[in-house]
Amino acid sequence: MSTALHRLELPDRTTDADILAQVKRSLREAEQATALVISGSFAGEVTDAKAHSDMIGLLLDAPLPVFALPSGPIGSRGLALLLAADRTVLGPEAKTGGDWRTSPGLAPLLRHRLGSTLTGAIIFDPSADLLARVVDYGLAVRVSNPDAHVEEIAAILGDGIGRRLKRALKASGELPLKEAIGFDLWFAKPQPMSAP
Repeated sequence: MSTALHRLELPDRTTDADILAQVKRSLREAEQATALVISGSFAGEVTDAKAHSDMIGLLLDAPLPVFALPSGPIGSRGLALLLAADRTVLGPEAKTGGDWRTSPGLAPLLRHRLGSTLTGAIIFDPSADLLARVVDYGLAVRVSNPDAHVEEIAAILGDGIGRRLKRALKASGELPLKEAIGFDLWFAKPQPMSAP
C-alpha cells in the first residue's frame, strides 16, 4: 500500500505569490502521493489578494487530500489556508495571532465548511476562539505529535482511497445525492481491463 506523503514546508517569511507558486509545484510533484502536507509557518498577512485567492482555489480543487500542519502563530493568510485544507492538525503551540476576523476569505470558507448557522455563531461571538471552534466542529484536531497523526491518516488513505474520497466529497457538494453516489460507485468498482 502506498502511503507516500508529499510535503511542502512554508518558510517564515514569504509572499502570497511565492506560496501560490510553491503550491502549484507541489501539486504537480504530488501526482503519485497519498496526500499533500503543508507545514511550517502559517504566520503573515495577505498582501496579494489575487495570489491568495488562486492558492485557496488550488487547494480546494486539489485532486488529493491536503493536510495543514501549522506551527506557531497563525496569521490571516494561514487561517484561509487551514480552512482550504481537507484536514488541519494542530500541535500544542498552534495559536491565532491578532484579530482572526480580519482574515480575507474567512467568512466564505467557514460557510463552505460549516454552513451559515455555525459560521454566524463563530463570527458574531465576541469570545470565540477560532481554533477551539474548528476543533469542536471537526475541521481540525489538536494532538501532541502532528506528524505521527498525519502518518496514521496516510496509512488508511493509500492505494488511491484518499483521492477517491476527495473526488466523492467534491461531487457530493456539486451533484444531486443519487448522482454523487453513482459517481463514487463508478470510481470504487474495479475497472475492466482494456484490450491491448
